[in-house]
Formats: sequence, C-alpha cells, structure tokens
Amino acid sequence: MNTKLDSMPASFHWLNITQFLGALNDNIFKFIVMFALISYFGDTNASTIVSVVGMLFVIPFIIISPPAGILADRISKQRITIFVKLLEIVIMTAGTIAFLLRLPYLIYGVLFLMSAQSAFFGPAKYGILPELVETTQLSRANSIIVCFTFLAIIFGTFLAPVTSALTHSNYGIASVLCIIIAIAGAITSFRILPTVPSGSTKKFSLFVFKDVFCGIRDFRHDHYLMFAIFGSMYYYLAGAYLQLNLIPYGIEILNLTHEHSSYLFLIAAIGIGIGSIGSGKLSARHFEFSSIIFGAIGLIIGLAGLYRSSNLISALIFVLFLGISSGLLIIPLQSLIQFRSPPQYRGSLLAASNVLNWIAILFASVLLYYFNAYLVLSPKTGFIIFSIMTASLFLIAFFSIPYTRYWIVNFWATHSRFVVYVHGIDAIPLSDTVIILCPTPSWHEALAAAATISRPIQWHIKQKTSFSMPRYVALLIAPHVFSRWDNQSVHHIPSHILFISGETILEDLPSIQSHVRNSTTRIIF
Repeated sequence: MNTKLDSMPASFHWLNITQFLGALNDNIFKFIVMFALISYFGDTNASTIVSVVGMLFVIPFIIISPPAGILADRISKQRITIFVKLLEIVIMTAGTIAFLLRLPYLIYGVLFLMSAQSAFFGPAKYGILPELVETTQLSRANSIIVCFTFLAIIFGTFLAPVTSALTHSNYGIASVLCIIIAIAGAITSFRILPTVPSGSTKKFSLFVFKDVFCGIRDFRHDHYLMFAIFGSMYYYLAGAYLQLNLIPYGIEILNLTHEHSSYLFLIAAIGIGIGSIGSGKLSARHFEFSSIIFGAIGLIIGLAGLYRSSNLISALIFVLFLGISSGLLIIPLQSLIQFRSPPQYRGSLLAASNVLNWIAILFASVLLYYFNAYLVLSPKTGFIIFSIMTASLFLIAFFSIPYTRYWIVNFWATHSRFVVYVHGIDAIPLSDTVIILCPTPSWHEALAAAATISRPIQWHIKQKTSFSMPRYVALLIAPHVFSRWDNQSVHHIPSHILFISGETILEDLPSIQSHVRNSTTRIIF
C-alpha cells in the first residue's frame, strides 16, 4: 500500500464512487417522494409530509445498523457492498412502479426499503476505510468521503427538482434516473478489491438498543471516543433539523415554492463540502480539534442568523455559513471514532454510533412535527431554539471536558502572541507515549508545542523549576493537565505526550527512563 499522504489506493476511489452514487440516489429518490406527496396532498401539509418522510427514512437505520455492524465484522465488507448495490437496483425499480401507479402508501414502503439497504451499507462503508488506507491517511480519506457524500447531496438536491420539471411532474418517469444510477453503483462496487474479515465472533441479538448500549458501555473509559460519538450524535440532530426545516422555512418565510425551497439545502451542502475539504487539509495526518471548536461556534452563529434573516440573500449567506461550519465539525469527530475503535470491534462501534446518529435524526423529525403541529411555531423559531441548545452544550463541554478549554485557551494564547514555525511534526507518532524534553522552564514553549500537536499532552514540571504562567491561562486549564513532580511522585506514565519542562536529568526518574527504553519516542524540544 502506498503510504504517501497524497496517494490513495485504487480500491478507495472505487469505494468513494460507489458510495457517492448511493448517496446521490438516496437524495434524488427522497426529494422526488416529497415532491410527489406534496403535489398529492397540497402545500399546507408540507411540514407533516416532510416529517413523516424523515421518520420513515430514519427508522431502518436504527433497526438495521447494529446487525449490519456485526455482520461487517464477521464477513468481507467488500462482499456486503456488492450485495447492497445489487439490491438497490430492485428497490429503485419498485419505486418507479409505485410512482406510475400513484399509490402513496406503496411509495412510503419503497422509501423505507431504500433506507434499509442504505443502513445495511453504512457500517461496511466506514469500517472498510481503515482496511483500504493507512492510519496517516484516515483523516484525509474521511474528508474525501464526506465531501463526496455532500457533493451527492448537492447534485441530488439539484437533479430532483430539475428532473421533476423536465418530466412535467411525471414522477414515474423522473424516477427512472434512480434505476440508472443504481446500475452504475453496482458496476463500480465490483472494482473494490476483496477485504479480509476481522474475525469477530460476536453474535446477533434481537435487542437492538441493548447491543448499542453494551457496545458503548464497554468503551466508556475512553473519554475521547465518547466525546466523538456523542458529539457526532448532536451534529446529526442539528443537521437533520436544518435539512427538514429548510423546506417549510422557504415556503413560509421566504415565499418560495416547495421545489425551489429544496435549493436552500443545496447551498448548505455546498458549504459542507467546502468545510469538509478545509477540515481535511487542516488536519492532514492529525486530528485537528480546533476545527471542532470553530465548527460549533459557527453553528451557533449560523442558526441565530437564520432566525434574524428576512430576505433570500441573507438567508443564503447564513445557510452557506452553516454548511461550512458543519463540515469543519464532523470530519475530526468521524476520524476520531474510527481511530480510537479497536479493529475487531470497529464495525460494531461504528454501527452503534450510526444508531445513535439516526436516533438523533429521528428525533429531529419528531421535533419538527411537534413544533409545527402542537406548538404552532414558525420555522425560523426552531432555528433559534437549536442555536440556544448548541450554545448550552458548547458551554457544558467547555467546563466539563478539560482538554476542550485547554485547546481553546491554548489556541488563543498562542496565536494572539506568537508566530510558531513547525519542523519535523511527522516525528510525533499517532499513538504510544511521547516524551518531549524542554530545557527552558517557560510556559511559552508549552503552549507553542501544544499549538502544533493535536494529541492530548500531559505536562510535568519539576518542583525546583519556576514555571510562571499568566493567571487567566492557569485558571482555565484543568489541574491534571499541568502537574508538578519530584523524584518520588511519578509512578505511572499514561499513553500521552509528556512534556518535561526544566533542566531535567532523565535518569532521575526511573519510571520515565524505563518507558523511554521500551516504547516511547524521545524528542528534544
């Protein structure tokens, strides 16, 4: 396998094309379903139809993702991909028949089946990535996958109303495009090279939520994995609500037609693609947590901006801004989940994460229906509610997750005061303990090092050295991040990057000395 950062294996590109065509088909078919049903039942029922379509699209992901994840750990993920793509051809053919017969309930049923095959593909699609690319390529591979997924959303959002217009709202003829795309996806799936099963012996269970709970519970000690999983869950809650609410928002607030309202999410998808590319370039071979922070702040501002917008131009600007922020947010979260997951449990963990994400998306549909049918809230009011929710969760994360405020304070303190030049960052491995020896006891060096290293860092400062740090920095950084030690106080070295400050003789610390001899990287800063 080619380990160069700029070179990806051919199988990865075929996987990317296959999932792009699948996502394209999902979006075209889903929008054609919404257009058809709104034309059958009228614009006044748009919010209800959008909510029901959203629920039917989500439920299969909740039910099917856990067993699909177990299966992805037991058999070749390439074989799963081929099977799903062949099944997609059959389902899209059934969809065309349902549109030609103008049977709403059959249309709903085919939508459910289409979602089911996509749910079956999900764990295999993301679980196969670490088998196709190197660890150092994982962030970039994820950014490419996410970027192409949202390119599929862009083209799907564009092609659905265009195809509807070209066929004069003959949705049976319009849906033939979905059959053609499904055939193309099946052809590309055969170009993915076979992969070896991970050898898991985990059994299937009828209790879906029990599997999810057990899968998450077994890794609850990994705080970074939990942060990524639940952060991803909230991202999909907010993103799903944004997508669903944009159609009634366009109809009621911006006075657009239901087909033209779908173009609002087209702008958001363009922004997500831009943000995904930016996040991938920013992260390179690392997991850049600062993009999570900026993405979350962008969501808060963008959602509040949509509430204040009263014309199309300002709404488009904030929708694009929301998309860019979303792209910055999701890439490092998804990469962190894949990186922290043990190989033999990766499929199950990704499936559990997918179930939580789809529960969040289902809840977004329920919220939209509840806000519209029971509280009779304006679509723009829903956006300000989510802005407040995002701000609240951001503050909770800031004060409850030590490294979150550490990253924020470090970024501000470093980039507002210094210019940092980086050389040899590739010497820092992505795992195992690293010891950085800094001869000068200065907090400047500590923050400068942290500004260029995305992994968690444990700072150890010798008792006899002076380590003067501004009070506004020290108060915001968790006490366990910085600790003072003497010859007797250091007994356990965690799998972090250890920053030893002061003129320290390494032989004074036997526990560190043994760690250096065995498995750590030693760097003089």
